[in-house]
Amino acid sequence: METLIIEYRVISRTELRKKIERRDVDHLWNVLSREAFSSKENLPLSQHVPLETVLHRPLPARKNAAVILYSAGPRCTQAKQAAEKLKSLGYENVSVYEGGLEDWTGAGLPLVTI
Repeated sequence: METLIIEYRVISRTELRKKIERRDVDHLWNVLSREAFSSKENLPLSQHVPLETVLHRPLPARKNAAVILYSAGPRCTQAKQAAEKLKSLGYENVSVYEGGLEDWTGAGLPLVTI
């Protein structure tokens, strides 16, 4: 059986921070499960889209819309799983901030409540 490799872009903290500062973000999703999610720990401009609901909610109409996904941190696979789901549906501009909340807070950057 052949394994399908789905590629997505990895975005750095520096690049993401610049995008947030410029408000140059189409979709920034915290994809942590409902159980792991905290409304007080989110990146600015983001919304909560739990991994388990990614395929069961209205998705961006444009397949080339920029979607950036994040979760708890480098050891958490939820953002990667969400990226693979979106890419399999034909979304072209999917990025994962692999550092996630752990990297963001470790750098002393602000969190927001959503």
